[in-house]
Parts: sequence; structure tokens; C-alpha cells
Amino acid sequence: MLRTEYRRDVFCFTVLVTLSFLRFSYLGFRYTPYLDDHIQYIFYPSLDNGWENILVGGARILATRPLAGLLDYFLWSRFANHLGIAVAIISVLYGLSAVFFHKAFRRVGIELGPVFFVFYLFLPSNTEGTYWLSASSRIVVSLFLISVSLIFATKEKTALFAVFSFLSMWFYEQTAILSFCIATIFFVLSKKRLEILIPILSFGVLAAFYLLFGSSGDNAHRFSSVRFSELFPHTLDTLSDIGTAFIPVTFRLTANGFVRSVNIIFENSSHLWFAVIGLLSVCAVILTSAYQNKFSKTKIFCGLILALAPLLPFFVTNNTFSLRNLVPCLLGVAIVLDGIVPFLFRSFTPIFASVCLIVFSVAAVSETVDYDKTARHDVALAQKISENITSDTRELSVKITTPAYLPQNAVFGDHIKSMVGSDWGVMGIVRTVSGNKDLIVNALR
Repeated sequence: MLRTEYRRDVFCFTVLVTLSFLRFSYLGFRYTPYLDDHIQYIFYPSLDNGWENILVGGARILATRPLAGLLDYFLWSRFANHLGIAVAIISVLYGLSAVFFHKAFRRVGIELGPVFFVFYLFLPSNTEGTYWLSASSRIVVSLFLISVSLIFATKEKTALFAVFSFLSMWFYEQTAILSFCIATIFFVLSKKRLEILIPILSFGVLAAFYLLFGSSGDNAHRFSSVRFSELFPHTLDTLSDIGTAFIPVTFRLTANGFVRSVNIIFENSSHLWFAVIGLLSVCAVILTSAYQNKFSKTKIFCGLILALAPLLPFFVTNNTFSLRNLVPCLLGVAIVLDGIVPFLFRSFTPIFASVCLIVFSVAAVSETVDYDKTARHDVALAQKISENITSDTRELSVKITTPAYLPQNAVFGDHIKSMVGSDWGVMGIVRTVSGNKDLIVNALR
């Protein structure tokens, strides 16, 4: 019996991880660097005094999100000529995080079924945070480390839990909060109240670090606090942005993305890819439906905490909410939906989950194609700009009037925008293409 369950788990999780990988594989292993990718994975690592200048010198990447900066330099930049491999690795890590979260929650009495996997892994509005390398290398890697830490926590390997939980906090502010909250929840559910001190101490060290060094570095602007007099209107604007991203934008990304993706698939006669995605989606839902999925107030409550907690920084800082910021919340959102949907749909839940999974997976095609076309257009534009750069050029102003080149599935924030959307991105791509490593580029809007 146990061997049968083990085999089912292995097969089920293999299918899920494969789907997570295939979701962004429509273009194969091709990934064109987009916006900040150029400066993070190509330009900075190419500098002669890279370690000294990048990490503790002018850019001071170690001052904010230090582990993300270290991995950029020592790991992801090694794939500079084949960034599609980096995307594939991160996609697999994201799939594994879902598997580990499922196993960890099951060990504390919270069973997660197919709806959890579908909405956590495949919701179209998570593309910006799970496909774009500059974002996914922070968010997804952190989520993976959190999930690993929980496995160790449930196995009572406290030291390993402490290490992975601590490391997970140094990639992204939202996932740091998520890591703290989920560890606290686990120890409360496990009735191990003394161990709660571990995430408290880890988060305290992180907070002290940011208080000391957060005002410097390339990401320092993210930590500027909102003035008290502006707090109320800022809160309303933030709530509006979050609500828009979660509901209408997610709906448009799903509906428009699916229709456009189907057109792309059939125009290119990619019927085999479509068939494989459909077959694996049905298999994944059938396999995950074997897990018991009972309505639980504890499950809903925990999910709400994990969905809302990562949003807190946007109410007290001037950081703008983007679609990538949905990803740290999706763990909680997926847990809540996994508790509510089976209660509403009952025996029709597998059908609902299967349809959603196929639609979500297919919708990713148009998103990846749009990213690729926009990135290639930016490179072509940077090449034209470089034609006017001489060895004596020290400073250049670039004005791009079109924030987006393509009709998108949904318009929100800086989602699939041209290089004009990022000052850092403009400088990175022009420096990389021109080969002028000292060039100062000003983006005019």
C-alpha cells in the first residue's frame, strides 16, 4: 500500500514538474534577455573588476537582496549565452516548490489537492514573476528554499530548517515576509512554540541589515517610506492596483492569452505541443485528485495569512505594485481556492481543475512569444542607437515614445514594456550592445 502511494506520488510530481517546465518551452530553450537581464547577467559580469565593483563597489548589489546578487554573478551569468537553460532550471525549481509545499502541509494536517497545484503553478498572471529571469531568479529561488526549509521542519531537522529558512529571506522582500509567516504557522500547527524563535531571529537579522544598508545600492529606492500625510491616498491607490492585478488583469491575461495562444499554435502547426500539454494536464489532475481534500477553516485561515502578508510592504513604501509581486501571494491564494472550490463544485472539481490547467498552460504561449518579440525589438533598437556611438561618447540620451511594441493580453504596470520602462535596463542593453562599458545612458520620457 505504501509502495503504491509512493509510486503515485513520484509519478504525479514528475508530471507536475514536467508541466511547469513545458509551460515556457514553446520557443524551445530560446530566451532573449529582456530589460534588466542585460545588465545583471551580461554587462556586470563582463567587467574586469566584477566582484569588487559590482558587489561592494558602485552598484552595491550586496546592500539589497544580497543572495540574489551573488547568484546573478556566480551562477546565472554563467548561462549568459544560453539563458534559456537558466529559465528551464528555475521552472523546474518552481514545480518542485509546489511538490515540497504539498508534502510539508500534508505533514501538519493540511491536505492540498489539484486546485492548489493549478493556481499556484500555472495562473497566467504569474508569468512576469516566474518567466522573466530578472524577477524569477529572486522570487522562485526564494520560494524553493522556503519549501525545502518546511520539509526539514516537518522532519524535525531544526538546524537545516534554520539554514534554508534564513537563506530564503535574502532574495526578495515579499518572500522574506512569506518565509517568516509560513514558518511561524508551521510551528504553531506542530505545537513547537520554542522553534518560533528561529524565524523571529532570522527576520530580525534581515531587518537590522536593511536598516543599516538598505539606503544604499541599486535597489535603495524600494525602501523609501510613505509620508504619514500621504498614507491614506497611498493605501487606496495600492488597494486599487492590487485588486486590478488580481481580478480584471488576471482574467484578461487568461482569456486573451488563451485565444491568442491557440491562434499562434495552429498558425505554426504546433499540434503535438498542444496535445502533450492537454494530456499531461488531464493526467496531473487525475493523479492529484487522489489526495483527500476536505474543507477546513484552518486551511482557509492559513491561506489568507499567506496571501495577504506579502502585500504589506506596498502599503508602507513607495514601491509600485507589479504583476511579479502577485507570485509570493499565490501560495496563499491557491491554498484558499483549494479549500473553497471543492466545497462549491464537489464532484465536478477535477473537471474544473483540468479545464483551468489546460487554459492556463496554453495561455503562457502568447506571453512568452510577446516577451521574446519585445526583447528582440529592444536589441535591434539598441543596435541602431549604437551606430551613433563613438569611442569618445560618454553620455547619451534616449527617447522612446512607445512604452509597448505589441498588442498585449493585458496592460498593467511595466508588464512586457519596451526598454524605456527601466532606466537601469536602458543603460544595460545599450552598454552591452555597444560594448561601451563607461557610457551613461539617460532615458527620456
